[in-house]
Amino acid sequence: MPDTRQPSVPRTACVVGGGPAGAVSAAVLARHGWQVTLLERQPAPRTKCCGECLVPRAAAWLAELGLGNALEQARAGSTREVRMLDARAGNAHPVWTHAFGGQPGVIVPRAAFDAALRDGARRAGAAIHAGRGAKLIQAGGDVGAQVGGRVAGGALATSASVDGARIGAPAVVTITALNDSSVAPRDVQFDLVVAADGVGSAIARAAGLAPTTTGSRAGWSFTFEHCTDDHTLAPAGTIELILFGSAYLGLVRRGHVVHMAAIVERGDRWPSAPPEALRMMATRAPQLARFLAHYEASQPLPALEAACGPLPWQPRAVTAGRVALV
Repeated sequence: MPDTRQPSVPRTACVVGGGPAGAVSAAVLARHGWQVTLLERQPAPRTKCCGECLVPRAAAWLAELGLGNALEQARAGSTREVRMLDARAGNAHPVWTHAFGGQPGVIVPRAAFDAALRDGARRAGAAIHAGRGAKLIQAGGDVGAQVGGRVAGGALATSASVDGARIGAPAVVTITALNDSSVAPRDVQFDLVVAADGVGSAIARAAGLAPTTTGSRAGWSFTFEHCTDDHTLAPAGTIELILFGSAYLGLVRRGHVVHMAAIVERGDRWPSAPPEALRMMATRAPQLARFLAHYEASQPLPALEAACGPLPWQPRAVTAGRVALV
């Protein structure tokens, strides 16, 4: 994390990505006197591939950062425990349960959570720009640092100073209005660029932080609405994790909605199509099979909500020049 003490001359930061990592980074920097610009490609928050759950420690941490109101704004339910089931033998029996104790966990649908955190960052003083693309042109740091084919020590690589101290070249980002061709792209200098643009981060790749190899897993999620089952699968208040050896399925219930998210080892006999992979999981977990049969008796399976991969995506480093990966 950069030095967040307030300088006499405001420092500038560009946060690329408006998910939780980006919005929280923007809020913290803005509260410490930085001039923050947050850029998000999508015009509005959308559903992502995630489990939609925060453990109590994460909820407490957001409150400490001044984002407790954002969390309450997005809250859709609470959890009291995590339960693991082993389905490798085909019967999905419980093997481990952990109760949270005093404070509950929080269920936060991703689109609502992203929107609430961005609102929190805006209230902290960050400028939020949706529908904006960002391309890293210069990583900054030492004079002459460059990426993207620019000549080292070229026109963009000029020194800068904060509080009178020479700190080398700034980072440079080309900002593009993705949905408005009348707005010309522009190059903007920043003291810090925070890469929060997710798996496969384009900013990380441009800064030379991307891994040389990628993982072999993929993630996907479904949301089942209007559920009328008997709650044997994913009972209210429980985060349920079903383990399949080379895959796992996480489930959580909020009212009449059941959210499912999975990580699957690609090429390990699992179908590439998520609906078929889910059906294969059901052959090893009777609770899941009964849930799907009951659901499909009155309505079709929901469409795939989101997917991501390859996973894991482990960078070679988390900083380069004036770029920090979160």
